[in-house]
Amino acid sequence: ACTPPQRPPTIDAFEVASGRVLPGAVATVRFEARGAERLVLEGPDLVAVDVTGHTAYDVEDVLLGTYTLRASNDAGTGSATATLARLVRPLLVAGQSNAQGVNLPAVEAATFVTAIDGVQMLGNDDVWRAALEPLDDCTGQVDPISQDPGGGTQPCVAQGNSGVSMGVAFGNRLVAAVGDEVLLIPAARGGSVLDDDPSKEWWPDPDRAEDRTTLFGSAIRRWRLAAASGAAAAYGAVFWYQGESEAHDGAHVLYADRTDRVLDAFRTETGVPVLFVQLSRYVADDVEPDPGPRNLLYQQVREQQCALATGARSTDGNPTPYAGEDGRFLVVAHDLPMITRNHLDAASHVELARRVVLAFREHVLGEDVDGTGPRLQRIDHAVGTRDVMVRFDVPISPPAVTSDLAYGGYFAVLSGGVSVDVASIERDPDDDRSVWLRLVAPSSQPVEVRYMPPPENSEQIVLDVVRAAACEEAIPGTDACLPAPAFGAALEAGMLDVLETLPRMSD
Repeated sequence: ACTPPQRPPTIDAFEVASGRVLPGAVATVRFEARGAERLVLEGPDLVAVDVTGHTAYDVEDVLLGTYTLRASNDAGTGSATATLARLVRPLLVAGQSNAQGVNLPAVEAATFVTAIDGVQMLGNDDVWRAALEPLDDCTGQVDPISQDPGGGTQPCVAQGNSGVSMGVAFGNRLVAAVGDEVLLIPAARGGSVLDDDPSKEWWPDPDRAEDRTTLFGSAIRRWRLAAASGAAAAYGAVFWYQGESEAHDGAHVLYADRTDRVLDAFRTETGVPVLFVQLSRYVADDVEPDPGPRNLLYQQVREQQCALATGARSTDGNPTPYAGEDGRFLVVAHDLPMITRNHLDAASHVELARRVVLAFREHVLGEDVDGTGPRLQRIDHAVGTRDVMVRFDVPISPPAVTSDLAYGGYFAVLSGGVSVDVASIERDPDDDRSVWLRLVAPSSQPVEVRYMPPPENSEQIVLDVVRAAACEEAIPGTDACLPAPAFGAALEAGMLDVLETLPRMSD
């Protein structure tokens, strides 16, 4: 009668690695219980593991999900649960060589930009690790389709598949901005093309979404691998940088339809938005010392990329020129320095990552930041007059000069397929959203306006282009905001025959 009755046990503490751990890693389960004669741990792939007498247990190859601790004695039982969940923002990095980053030897790439805590990757070998560049390593790939030429154990620098992509820099900026982990999934291959053949590369077959003999199927398999681990949350996105391989002998004509199909398939299979890059400029090299014709073919692709993006923001009720589907957001790169005729340099990828993060924050997370930059709203010209007005949807920067070379020489006016002389270009002094192009002589017929990067190379960011006049975050070291996309597909008469003879590019 002097001995108090035994009471059921109590669990004072129970946690699983603070609820944040990489799937497949080792997680420590910690617990405190009073009055327990037996302790049992259960969870995904754990069945009645006896942890009596302990206060911690290491779970190898941990799975995300709910873990339960059960305490018992002769008087009864008690239990507590803890959920191992991981809020991450996965980014599938797909496309061709500029999605990989081809600019520096692999050793230099690994030190050019390094990942901060919270930036992880699912490598081409299906192994989870802290992210590093080259993100898209050419060695140890599980899916042969994504293996670049050569392969085996040779260093990536020997395969042309090395260097700094925008991946790690993207992860660093997003982790710093929102405080959650980022998971990078590389899924690009240099020189890969869009094709209507179901046995080829980026063909998306809805009946065989994980067909590992195609690049699309391989990418979706790896996305689902992450999703099965609980990592692919709805906050993710697909990053797409592709199109250089379509700038040749007629393939550019099919670019919009084929890309539309691929982007739709990505949206269907992942349920996340697509952030894609408009082609940059094309510059001279020993293979093509005259980059002009290829740059015009690039422009045909750039114009179609505008049409594939979510439409421009209309601020005055006027219809926007591009209808685009929801969930596709265009990121601009034409002002960034190049290291070869068609590859951005390493610093450009770091800047591109900044722009992609801004787009992600505005369009995916819904933050009040400018991740878009100016978008074309309309072009006005009265036949028989000299003045052509180009209006954007937000206030834009003034040009450095007001000659015909204002805004970096990007603007051209064509009438009947023939270039016409422009006397001056200036931002409207009374409307900071509009640019006036004054022709040397009145045009007797409607004109077309083309805005695209000239093919000259530059080791510096081209600052004198149409940019947003104000922004929360400028290009580091400058006061320059996001640029407007290239637009206008007008071709000079007689150029089509030249363009159609250009062979397919090699990456």
